[in-house]
Amino acid sequence: MTYQDLVHAILVRWPRTTAISVRPVTTHACEECEQVDELLGGKTWMDVARNFPSYCHDAYPLLTSHAQAYYLPSYMISALTENNSQAASVEAYLCSDNFKRDTLSDDQVDLIQEWVNARLEPDYDQKSIQLITAKLRA
Repeated sequence: MTYQDLVHAILVRWPRTTAISVRPVTTHACEECEQVDELLGGKTWMDVARNFPSYCHDAYPLLTSHAQAYYLPSYMISALTENNSQAASVEAYLCSDNFKRDTLSDDQVDLIQEWVNARLEPDYDQKSIQLITAKLRA
């Protein structure tokens, strides 16, 4: 699957939901978190994916666990369409205890695995990829 095909699949098959109503979407109060909350908070993941704020490229770890799960598709898409740090942020999230496989549909799990295969496989540590794959298949 090409990057373009994968972006299309995420946009079409990931559930379209309303924006997170709980604010802030970040874990604590500091100037950086407040800026991230202002840029992402109140926006749907699709809105963020369409116009990804450059300030938020490396802000994924600052998000609450709920916001990480919600904005995951926008970070995945951005990692496929821009040359930035989103892929590393998504990799760290998928390897972390914050990632909960049981909150995802089988279709979402398949899309994440496709993303891992396309985006991470060529460049990232195989141990991380194996861990992510095991978590997705658990």
